[in-house]
Amino acid sequence: MRTDTLIKLLEEKGFIFPSCLQWTPADIDARMIAIGQNDSLKTMSQIDKKIIMEDFFAEYEDDICEFINLKLEDHLDALTHYQPANEPF
Repeated sequence: MRTDTLIKLLEEKGFIFPSCLQWTPADIDARMIAIGQNDSLKTMSQIDKKIIMEDFFAEYEDDICEFINLKLEDHLDALTHYQPANEPF
């Protein structure tokens, strides 16, 4: 099944699937380059990168969810306090 087909099916079931939550082993490449570890990439297979991503999300899943929930609460709070009549133009 193609990724776009899978995303469409998830959206039909009410899931929100933004690009910021879509990660692949290619993200390991970008981050390794960003920290100056290009040479280490030569020794990493796609399977290695996938394992690293899985380990990362397993370790930080609670922190990531907490961060997202706090940001969502901030966003909702801001929406409930928005009063157009009181906004300066």
